[in-house]
Amino acid sequence: MQQIAQLTGLRFIAALGVVICHFARAINLPEQALFITDFFGSFVMLFFVLSGFVLTINYPKLKSLEKNYCIEYAAGRLARIVPVYWLALILMLLLYIGLGFPSFDRSIFQWETAFAVNFLAMQAWMPNIFMQQAWNAPGWSVSSELFFYACLPLLLRCSWLDGTYKGIIRLWLILWMMLLFYWLVVLNLPQVLELDIPFLLIFPSRLPIFGLVCFGYGVNLAKSYAIKKDKTEVPRKYLGLILFIILILPIAWLCFLFKKISIYGSVFEIFCVYGIFTPFFCLVIHRLIRSKNWTTKLLSSKIFIYLGSSSYSLYLIHWIALAFLMFHTNPKHAVFNGWILILASIVFSMLIYQFFEDPLRKKIRYALINILKK
Repeated sequence: MQQIAQLTGLRFIAALGVVICHFARAINLPEQALFITDFFGSFVMLFFVLSGFVLTINYPKLKSLEKNYCIEYAAGRLARIVPVYWLALILMLLLYIGLGFPSFDRSIFQWETAFAVNFLAMQAWMPNIFMQQAWNAPGWSVSSELFFYACLPLLLRCSWLDGTYKGIIRLWLILWMMLLFYWLVVLNLPQVLELDIPFLLIFPSRLPIFGLVCFGYGVNLAKSYAIKKDKTEVPRKYLGLILFIILILPIAWLCFLFKKISIYGSVFEIFCVYGIFTPFFCLVIHRLIRSKNWTTKLLSSKIFIYLGSSSYSLYLIHWIALAFLMFHTNPKHAVFNGWILILASIVFSMLIYQFFEDPLRKKIRYALINILKK
């Protein structure tokens, strides 16, 4: 796999942002700062953009749908995400068995069903909050990624994802039309169906079909990377920073404020995450791959590359530490223990990458290729 060092380092920043978002209340961050940590939660979409970018530059011939090439691609993707994903689920199961299941008022059958759905990475498609949250909540994005992997050959063949800013605008407009259509349908569903309408309103935040647009942003960005004359160049060097200060932070604050008032605040947040935050992430990636400054040097350093390589483990493993903190820790020591567990999650994820994820990935990939080619 071709690696762009600063983007590998950026993966750690994205994972750490999600970790801090999840631990924010447990470590008792000031109320005034929670809108920023809420914004950190949208870094999942940064992962989606990065995934689309990295896979496009590494599998450009996938659009040919040549059998052996597709087999190598599928084997590489499964070997990359499945082992750590299943490991995190098993560790969560052991935690629940050893220390007791949370009192969510659910039957054993429902816990077992939810585990099976999560084990097969199908939870992102389920309009059921228990199915998505009961086990390893961040795993919903893995469910989405598998869908993105299957769609990549089609996205590579899309002529309107041409590596120009027009491709981003097309995706942006398609997304808005999809969201509006979805919400119109949900709001007009007959009440006799006894569906959880409030949850369905915010379901697009995790439904893979919408996340695919973020992945598509990354595909389009990768195509621009391959163009000799950059057609997506930003006219001003510091435009991204200006947008962040003037636009992103106030909108993040409004999202946090509106969410506390009404369910429609969460709907507003979804619009912002897909329509504003994610294009901003594209801008950040664009600047990192086109510029050389202290930021790119820092993210390209050995420690950030190593942390970025272990970021997938951190993303999944930290939820186990958070579950332990929330359900099995003395509240008097929760803040101190929270910071300790964040640090422990980072260290543990590095160990998992070094001794489990990386060596096992190579063996599984080789085995899958041999099986699929027979």
